[in-house]
Amino acid sequence: MRRSFSYLLASMLVVGATFSQSVLGQEQVKVQKVYHPPEPYTAELKITRVQTLANGTTITHVTKQTRARDAQGRSVFIEAKLSEDGQETHSSTDVDDPVAGTHTTWNAVQKKATVVHHPPPDQRSGCWQAPDGYRESSTSVGISAMRVERPKPVREDLGYTTIQGVQAHGMRTTYLTPAGKAGNDQPLTRVIEDWNAPSLGLQVRRLVDDPRTGKLDQELVSLTRGEPDSALFQIPEGYEIVNQEMVPCKE
Repeated sequence: MRRSFSYLLASMLVVGATFSQSVLGQEQVKVQKVYHPPEPYTAELKITRVQTLANGTTITHVTKQTRARDAQGRSVFIEAKLSEDGQETHSSTDVDDPVAGTHTTWNAVQKKATVVHHPPPDQRSGCWQAPDGYRESSTSVGISAMRVERPKPVREDLGYTTIQGVQAHGMRTTYLTPAGKAGNDQPLTRVIEDWNAPSLGLQVRRLVDDPRTGKLDQELVSLTRGEPDSALFQIPEGYEIVNQEMVPCKE
């Protein structure tokens, strides 16, 4: 079950509002932070993955994504695989609804939707799990034991540019794996370039160049600002619906 878009709800804008007060005859300026959720939108993205084999053969996969968020904070993530002639061959949908406290997924092949009901917000501390095995935890357990020492990446600020009419900030990150660290006889260099639109909380461009997995190009092809179509958040008619309640994790 894909739950890859939760990061979209965590992105917020910070607007500073100042006020002053007198302390011992001197003026002190304090900053009160007010958080505003990103604005609603509907975005279409195209993702192209190209892997080059040792004999020069290339394998290309193209997918289309639809991402949207409304003023209530509900978000939807739809991913569809495309054939060589551009036709959709498979699609899956994830809907996160913080108002109803649910996370819903479905796909066009099985025509089955799963609705996971989260516990009330004031009871979400600790570890919770769904019957399908998915877990959510507000605490980190055993991270230090799993931590692997890695060389620090090199980050380069690319500044701002405009993509599909929205301002985006870019960052290029370079990861170097020294020879012998991963069974490699020569150093490996992986480069990731990300462009994010702060006003939308949306990644509008991503480029990945990895000698092990190939190249990835994710581009924003269309953007509509404003309330998305409510039908995007609704389970299609005729689908089987399975409801699941999250319960405290078993020891």
